[in-house]
Amino acid sequence: MTFAPLKHLIGQEMQCAVNNMRRAMSYESEIIRALSRLGMNGTANPDTKHNSGRLLGEAFLWDRVAKYAEAKSDAVWKQLSSEGIIPDKASLGEGDHELAASPSFLAIAKVTKPIKRFSGDELADLLARSKYKVPVSTTKELIDQAKIDGKPARSLRIIERG
Repeated sequence: MTFAPLKHLIGQEMQCAVNNMRRAMSYESEIIRALSRLGMNGTANPDTKHNSGRLLGEAFLWDRVAKYAEAKSDAVWKQLSSEGIIPDKASLGEGDHELAASPSFLAIAKVTKPIKRFSGDELADLLARSKYKVPVSTTKELIDQAKIDGKPARSLRIIERG
């Protein structure tokens, strides 16, 4: 038995995959090139005379670019969904899904198992119905006493004066 035709087919598939990667990488490199023109070369930072001002201005710029990019991305994803190109996220079951394809792009989704969360009310109800018959109010009080402080949320951002 010979596997020569199979090797030829695998070689063609590999070449197709490499060509697709080159196209995607070249498109990605075009995006990176356009973004790299921002910052020091493409926009005038009003505080270039001071090191901290230059860095704060650059951080401000990239924060604004990220915020704008996120808003544009959200809008395009909504448009993809409204035009029926991709299904609603809630309709997807567990597993890996191929949502849509074009000659250069592939939309995929990975849906994990639902996360189990602790519910104090559920625990109180279960203990009240158990053979121990712990009152709901006692269980809720003990749950409140068992809570410990976590890490506070911290956010840093740069705002433009004037």
